[in-house]
Amino acid sequence: MSKIELCTNMNGKMKGICSISTSVTSNPNCQKNHKIAKSICEHCYSHQMAKMYVALDQKNQRNTDALTHKLLPIKDLPIIDEKKFPYCRLEAFGDLHNEIHLHNYMNIVKKNPKVKWALYTKMYSLALNYFKTHKVPKNFTLVISSLFVNKPIDLTSYRKITNFAPGQLKVFTVWDSDYIKKHHKEINLNCGARSCFKCHACYDYRNHPIENINEILKSDQATIGVFEGLNNPALRQQSVNEIAEFIIDTTKLFI
Repeated sequence: MSKIELCTNMNGKMKGICSISTSVTSNPNCQKNHKIAKSICEHCYSHQMAKMYVALDQKNQRNTDALTHKLLPIKDLPIIDEKKFPYCRLEAFGDLHNEIHLHNYMNIVKKNPKVKWALYTKMYSLALNYFKTHKVPKNFTLVISSLFVNKPIDLTSYRKITNFAPGQLKVFTVWDSDYIKKHHKEINLNCGARSCFKCHACYDYRNHPIENINEILKSDQATIGVFEGLNNPALRQQSVNEIAEFIIDTTKLFI
């Protein structure tokens, strides 16, 4: 029986996605980033959830203990039902601790080749160094999380030192509404915070080779739908009334 505990009842935009996470409260990197002013970690929902849902944090802590100290035997790694969960996220709450942690994750990915996996991490230096000497699994996407709001990580130099396929290395950046109001024509808000299962752009790089994933700050998401409509052709078919109301509500954006 696997020692790793899965989260299969995610809510909100993560509904339908299986995840494996570690505890944010015992990760020194997470704790350090949480104290950085104007960082996205300053707004970390995982810290809040760890305090509200103690049982969840305890579950994630058990994963931390199991994954970060030694390489686990393959037989002790979980098997995912790919028909029920075709997409699985690594670290929905915490982040990487060390290379052992990442190596265990890659063994889980390899053990479940029909599942599409995405690892979200701000410890991208650790991950990129690892993949200099380890083959990138074909069913895996590395999503680098930008530490600061409105400041995406530049992937240019990282493409040269790794063997990721097009779109297999992505950067996830959060933007606030004040910045978007001024630069909405330059930013494609392609993460609507609605349904990762239906979108799965972060998990399926072959069908979604885009490299930049952009989301609006959670506290500013009241206006996200129409911001998307300005840049996304599929959503630009909204009614004239909706767009007109948006222009009024956002304090004469175009004036």
